[in-house]
Amino acid sequence: MLALICWIVLSDRSFPEGKTMTDKMVGVTEQVDNALREVLGYLPPDDEDLTGSIDSMQKLELLVLLEQNLAIPFQDEALGADWWASRSGIIGYVESARAQVGSS
Repeated sequence: MLALICWIVLSDRSFPEGKTMTDKMVGVTEQVDNALREVLGYLPPDDEDLTGSIDSMQKLELLVLLEQNLAIPFQDEALGADWWASRSGIIGYVESARAQVGSS
């Protein structure tokens, strides 16, 4: 069921009126910070261990927010990885995903 919800939510890759791929890919740190504030209710320090603070639904919510705001199609295996263990880890993961999108 979760996979179906993910597929439905993540399959819509349309951009808002007047936005381009370049516009959507600027400000990774800002977008990550905004997503964390929305999902967690606060902005954790770079080195804070989020392992016990974030559950799988919050990870999914982060992926959806980041994909919508940065137009990066994240892979399903991201939910099982430790990209979400810290703010700096999330930023690094998003930068890596953005680089992969840019090179394809």
